[in-house]
Amino acid sequence: EQITASIEAAKTNTNELIKSNRESLEKQEELKRKELVFQSRQVWLNDLRDTSTLYLESLSKMTSLYIKKRQEIRAGVNGVDELFLEKSNQESINITRISLKIEFLLNPEGDDEKKILFLMGNIHEIIRDKLPQCLISNNNENIRGLIDSDFNHFRSEIRKLLKNEWEKTKSLK
Repeated sequence: EQITASIEAAKTNTNELIKSNRESLEKQEELKRKELVFQSRQVWLNDLRDTSTLYLESLSKMTSLYIKKRQEIRAGVNGVDELFLEKSNQESINITRISLKIEFLLNPEGDDEKKILFLMGNIHEIIRDKLPQCLISNNNENIRGLIDSDFNHFRSEIRKLLKNEWEKTKSLK
């Protein structure tokens, strides 16, 4: 009888130890999962920030190219400018490539993300339709002013999104 009681006590202790170990492993697995999600989100945030910076830089280069070209036209330096065409085409390709990457980094269902995508659409329409018109000799449109509002709103919305997502990421720790 005493042996049976000892065996039962040992079984109970073993079961409690197994249960405790299982709970400990589950907690460790949950911590590992959170750390993985944290690291992945941190990489994503860095990528979105860096890519958005490249996008804004490329937009600035594009407007500067058009400003310089219009100054040349007004100064009487006319003619086909292969260098301008080459640089503006290259910058246009950069803007498209970078904007596609941003688009793929964003959640298309998020409200903030939808605002950002809308602003990018506006900017691309301006580049495609309005910037070339600025090279017409009697056009006095403020080239930088054409995209300034959307440019600044894009920057503001990206900053807000990055901050909100960083707060979510920090809460995983």
